[in-house]
Amino acid sequence: MGLRDGGEVSAALLDIDYARTRGYDAGTIGWLLAPQGLGTLLAITFAGVLADRYGSRPLVLWGTAVTALGTVLFTQLSAAPDDILLSVSLLVRGLGLGFVGVAITAGAYRDISATAIARATGMISVVQRLGASFGTAVIAVILAAQLPNTSTSPGTGHVASGYGNTF
Repeated sequence: MGLRDGGEVSAALLDIDYARTRGYDAGTIGWLLAPQGLGTLLAITFAGVLADRYGSRPLVLWGTAVTALGTVLFTQLSAAPDDILLSVSLLVRGLGLGFVGVAITAGAYRDISATAIARATGMISVVQRLGASFGTAVIAVILAAQLPNTSTSPGTGHVASGYGNTF
């Protein structure tokens, strides 16, 4: 699974957490998740040039470390961190995911001949879609194991810790 798809899976998990534990509506949740998209946009602006200059591997390693750093706060959801702090973490995650996504794509296409690009594009797309679906299923199973017989009312601390444990 590409990390770009991992970002989508974790954002889906976070939006459910925002709805269940904090009681936010869909519009508010969208605005709260926007910093991850902004971080990704900022990263992809520079990632291609950096991948060409330094290669994909260092960029993937750096991006993965930044993504992990941005995810640490989400393991602490039971402590009800401030929305601003969560937004900053999402911005950091978006930066990491953007660098990783571009670096993986650049690395995948770097040594492919022009005649093989069409088949490679299709295969990369299939692998990303299957990986995202598999990742979503795994996250759903982990979350379901964390939330047995919990209350569905917003603000439940046990529910928040279940989401934190899933992250």
